[in-house]
Amino acid sequence: MRIAKRLGVQLPHSPVDRIRKQYERLVQEGLAYHRGLEPLARRRKRRRLGHNLALRLRDRQADVLRFLADFEVSFTNNLAEQDLRMKI
Repeated sequence: MRIAKRLGVQLPHSPVDRIRKQYERLVQEGLAYHRGLEPLARRRKRRRLGHNLALRLRDRQADVLRFLADFEVSFTNNLAEQDLRMKI
């Protein structure tokens, strides 16, 4: 996929669809796992960090998978992270 991204080649729909379906399946598995856990012992209802992450991944699916359709979007954010790190 990285080579196709570098070359600016559009992937056929089937690999993209497979990636999206697998992504959705994995997020649903994560949500089901966290729903099956005992609630946290708190007065107000709180969620575990993993549960919050799974909810965000579900709600922001279009943003997370944007690199599949828009080749201008970077596959990783390494350059942005490197710019933010202090130079020693």
